[in-house]
Amino acid sequence: MTPEQEEKIRKIFSESRSFAIICGKNSPEETLLAAEAFARLLKNDGGHQYSVIQLPEKDTAFRQKWADILPPDNKSSLIHSSSILIPKDKVDIKEISYSEDEQYVKINISSTKEEVVGENVVFKTMPANVDAVIYFSPRAENKIEESLAAEAAKKIIFPPEEKTIIIAPAAETDTLAGKVYDILLAAGKSGSLPAGRQALRADKNSASLLLASLLTETRFLKKSLGEKTAGILAALLKSGAEQDKISKVFLEKSDNEAKLFGRALARTASDGGRGLVWTFLSEQDLQKTGLIGAGEAVFAGIGGQIFDFYPNVSLAAVLWQKNDSVKCLIRSSSPRERSGAAEKIRLALNCEDKGAYLLCGPYKNFSEAELKIKNALKEVP
Repeated sequence: MTPEQEEKIRKIFSESRSFAIICGKNSPEETLLAAEAFARLLKNDGGHQYSVIQLPEKDTAFRQKWADILPPDNKSSLIHSSSILIPKDKVDIKEISYSEDEQYVKINISSTKEEVVGENVVFKTMPANVDAVIYFSPRAENKIEESLAAEAAKKIIFPPEEKTIIIAPAAETDTLAGKVYDILLAAGKSGSLPAGRQALRADKNSASLLLASLLTETRFLKKSLGEKTAGILAALLKSGAEQDKISKVFLEKSDNEAKLFGRALARTASDGGRGLVWTFLSEQDLQKTGLIGAGEAVFAGIGGQIFDFYPNVSLAAVLWQKNDSVKCLIRSSSPRERSGAAEKIRLALNCEDKGAYLLCGPYKNFSEAELKIKNALKEVP
């Protein structure tokens, strides 16, 4: 982190009392966990009483999987404003007041022209004001995706651009947990948040969420750790991160997914000339491993693990068969940036941009999918 970046973070945290934490489309689990940790740290910092909204909401499968370490709900702590619009040409209002009892707040309207009925009333909810935005970007980009920003604008009023902190995917020697830790240190220097380990010690659930993020990103420490990551791992453990609960999640998911990954490796071949590795999974593979209903995240995970065995390729194409059609997920070896080859495939085949990966298809069979992708790659210099 540069001195300029550190100063920006200190300024944002010292001047802000409300935050929106936004994750990119189809963010991997390590991103969602790091974002949850950050949100919890802000909400639980009683000295400053930060208000937080997280966008978009996490899906049910994610919340169920990590229920043991996630907070009980993901509700916004921001103040939201709603208006009741009554057309003056239809209702002659003489007086408005309100009263309340144990159950309701009552809006009392006195009128002479016509009684107030539902058809004459419009309810309007205003987006909430936030002082700053923390954006977990799916790639090394310096702005929020347009479609995501448009969706978020229905919920929040964006602050000036200089009040946005962008957390991009980590370089090889770093992790998202490390980036969050760095921000805690910088914010702590302004007195806005307890710094680093102190903040995590005050809330072991946040430490657990960050540890889960780190272990997910490093594939349970199979990815080589730099000195910084090893230090953060030690700090999280000393902060009371609940290793047993996190290990339980990895063990529960590991059996079927490990079996599927074993099958994937047996059906993987390198197309070295194009810097691409192919993995083919039949519907039978999914049935035999109990993963016939597996979501894209499972195949994205396989694509990420493949690079451990094929370190010299830049793209992994994972193809799977289901319901008489084939889909293909294409993932880059570097989540920080999309290679020219991947971008060429996206444009040529009109693949769906999922942020961390591309989703192509459906195709009739493996042969059609492979042929179309190879033809797209021919155009890559």
